[in-house]
Amino acid sequence: MKHIRKILCCLLVGAMLFALAGCQQSETPAPTATPEVTAESTEAPTAEPTEEPTAEPTEEPTEEPTAEPTEEPTAEPTEAPAAEPAALSVTDAATPDEATTGEAVIGGADGPTDIVVTDAATPAEATPSEATPSDATASEAVYDPQPDDIVGTAGDDVTLTYGEAVADVEGMKLYYASMMSQYYGQVIDTEEEDYQLFIAENVVTSMLQEKVYLAVFDDLGLSITPEREQEIRDQAAAEFDAMYEQYLQLYAEAMPTASEEEVAAQVDLLFEQSGYDRELLQRSAVVSEKLAMLYEEVTGDVSATEEDVQAAYDAQIAQAKETYDADRDAFLNDYLNGVQTVYTPEGVRLVQHVLVMKPEDEASEATASEATASEATASEAAPLEGRAKIEAALAALEAGEAFEDVAAAYSEDPALGDPIADAGYPVFAGSQTYDQSFVDNAMALQAVGDTTGIIETTYGYHILRYAADLTPGEIGLDALRESLTATVNDQKKTDAYVAAEEQWLAERPIELTNVQLLVVPEVVEPAAVPEEIYATPAEAAALTDVPGGDALATLEAGAGLSVEGRVSVDGTLYAYVQAVGTDFAGYVEDALLAVTDRETALAADNAAAVTAAELDAADKLPVFTLVMNDGSVIYGELYPQTAPQTVGNFVSLANAGFYDGLRFHRVIDGFMIQGGDPNGDGTGGPGYAVTGEFTGNGVENAISHERGVLSMARAEGYDTAGSQFFICQADATYLDGQYAAFGRVLGGMEAVDAIAAVKTDAADAPKTEQVMKLVRVQTYGVAYDFDKIID
Repeated sequence: MKHIRKILCCLLVGAMLFALAGCQQSETPAPTATPEVTAESTEAPTAEPTEEPTAEPTEEPTEEPTAEPTEEPTAEPTEAPAAEPAALSVTDAATPDEATTGEAVIGGADGPTDIVVTDAATPAEATPSEATPSDATASEAVYDPQPDDIVGTAGDDVTLTYGEAVADVEGMKLYYASMMSQYYGQVIDTEEEDYQLFIAENVVTSMLQEKVYLAVFDDLGLSITPEREQEIRDQAAAEFDAMYEQYLQLYAEAMPTASEEEVAAQVDLLFEQSGYDRELLQRSAVVSEKLAMLYEEVTGDVSATEEDVQAAYDAQIAQAKETYDADRDAFLNDYLNGVQTVYTPEGVRLVQHVLVMKPEDEASEATASEATASEATASEAAPLEGRAKIEAALAALEAGEAFEDVAAAYSEDPALGDPIADAGYPVFAGSQTYDQSFVDNAMALQAVGDTTGIIETTYGYHILRYAADLTPGEIGLDALRESLTATVNDQKKTDAYVAAEEQWLAERPIELTNVQLLVVPEVVEPAAVPEEIYATPAEAAALTDVPGGDALATLEAGAGLSVEGRVSVDGTLYAYVQAVGTDFAGYVEDALLAVTDRETALAADNAAAVTAAELDAADKLPVFTLVMNDGSVIYGELYPQTAPQTVGNFVSLANAGFYDGLRFHRVIDGFMIQGGDPNGDGTGGPGYAVTGEFTGNGVENAISHERGVLSMARAEGYDTAGSQFFICQADATYLDGQYAAFGRVLGGMEAVDAIAAVKTDAADAPKTEQVMKLVRVQTYGVAYDFDKIID
């Protein structure tokens, strides 16, 4: 049961990496850190944590999947982890094939209007080949699992319960997703129900297969003596204790100021969260021993015959001849890489050389050298370089020094000292492996031992020596007998055991019954319920357009106000209020308000208590206020001179109440938050579109997509923006010229950050609804006209 021990080790290492990353940020990491699975390791892990934002800030918010992101994951899982007889493990899981990601765009009009940067991050359909899939789907399951609930059977006498399977399933959910993230850059939502079902079916199938093999172990009368079992358990316990001590040391190094008790508490928490304990490791070790005994029982009498070995030899030679006769450069590559070449084609010789690289500033032509045979010795080579150095090497050879000694003293071949390279490079006429000058000069040598003068190639300067001829033909069977016998033996044993497994599984067919119990239903938390708060000024107060801004009206004591939300600016808390029964809305210092009841607020004589202020609307930019259901406020200004059509459309929609109650349906931490779709899924709009006011569409727009900037989402077409907008949480200047920026947040970016930070699903939809209570724009009485584009 080595697979279980591998998975446990991987889970533990992954959790440790995540927790240690927290240690780097603070000396006492929070005890609730979620373990993140990384890779199997037997050494102290050194990798950074694998938990990352679910998308790079290079994606573009879209209303329709058409724009192409500049950077995103490039592979999606297209195969299920193989349901191997011993369950999914580090080596058992199928390597996902490369797959193209879905294209992305940013929203528009009435058509599909969400940015879909990648397809759903769920593995492609993969049903264990030997299992009977459950008819129930994850969405139909009633989630009330009990430990004794049966999730799968094999024949009449093998069952698997929820209690037995749940830990392995939960671990594999994390492990597989982490592997996809770490090695393929693919983010998988581990709470997505199809993904959970995919993992559950594979793990349950694998665990049932293992149970079948253990049942066969008993059927055959095999057993482990009590003494041997205790020995195995003791060894496993020692492994656990050594692992525990290793993590104590790692955590102590990462938490230098923590006490021993604090370090031990963190390690204990890590092991607990990872499901890694001594008893489980001991049980897995005993099962591994049983499976090894079963393998030996089935394959003990299986061995390779002389005929088997001869057949394997003949096949290997035939394959080598076919490959190397058709492509002798393939032989050269295998030879140089140390691959055992069982067949050598005709016409291959070994050529040694002295190589001196060309200095960057040295001309390609040979320069005169003053070296002479009497002056040239190996000891004098060090200060020389380039042409002068190769001239000195040639002089040393002409003085009678051995070629090997000259090469050792002068050659700059990076492979110098490698036995294969030192013996000589394999060369044949017409080879494409080397520089043509190297090949031509090597093949021009007439007899073994002959050398060239100085030759020049793209590699540098050479002196070549014809070292030997490789004997053509195949290696005899005797030279390969030992390795071939071992290989054939292993293959025959494997084939015999696989055939036995197939028979056992046919006799006890696997059926997945209530595997959906292992799928934890995905729950989207409803949005906060807006509070109904009423207040009145304790004394006369100014109602301003923005916090601390210009007065829109004077509120007398006793005015009835509906408090919609609050925002803190420079340490002062402001309330965004509406004067009941009037069109006045704006900001008041919260400290000036006294809470009252609904009846009192509605009964107030606001016609007398609210007096409009004289305000010069000239040069005033329209300002927007966006209040979330939780009472948080985002406010800012709009730029009609830059984007008149876009601003006019936004003002019209906002002040008509179009956005009230709509959601931010797509958020990406470190990038943006996108909302304004009446359908709530990125497919809706107002029933028309407006001109795309950005440079790529021929409209000058100098607003850069920096943190806090408002911009319109659109579909593939330039003139397809409708109602969906996005707020940049971070700089995204690569969107400049392609999307119509039209405003900027002045206050409340902490609310934007909070929305961006919520947990999301694979489509970047928040798992806690982010609902806009209201959106309003103060226009100071100015009308902002725009033209609708209606198909």
